[in-house]
Amino acid sequence: MERATHDEADAPAGAVAPGTRSGLQEFFDGYGRALASGDPDGIAIAFDYPSLVLGGPVPVVLSGPAAIHAALAGDAEPDPLAGFTEVDARIDHVDDAAVGGWWVAVHWTYRPDDGSGHWHEAYRYLVRPVAHGFVITALARVPCD
Repeated sequence: MERATHDEADAPAGAVAPGTRSGLQEFFDGYGRALASGDPDGIAIAFDYPSLVLGGPVPVVLSGPAAIHAALAGDAEPDPLAGFTEVDARIDHVDDAAVGGWWVAVHWTYRPDDGSGHWHEAYRYLVRPVAHGFVITALARVPCD
């Protein structure tokens, strides 16, 4: 069975509903603003619960919004986004997922206000549609191209 892949230039007709890609872009733009501003409520609303986070030393299951709040309040690690106030999300491609959603590859670029440089990272998100838009059910950090 072949998996459908939807790249920026050539999404097959009918594979991703019209407006889905632009809706996903709006979703990740809002999620990026919440990340950059450290807004726990804005971050929490972007997730389904439970959600799986991969990419750190151990997998993390987010059981609810309180887990986001606790992670942000008690994070002993230095915030890698500190000082970066402009965040750009670029969707590289969208793959159909057998679970009624999409695997979305997102390349993030972070820039400080002073224009002194930038930082990149990339993630794959398992996203599904809900009444208010989309929610993340799983994410994994992946190497940047």
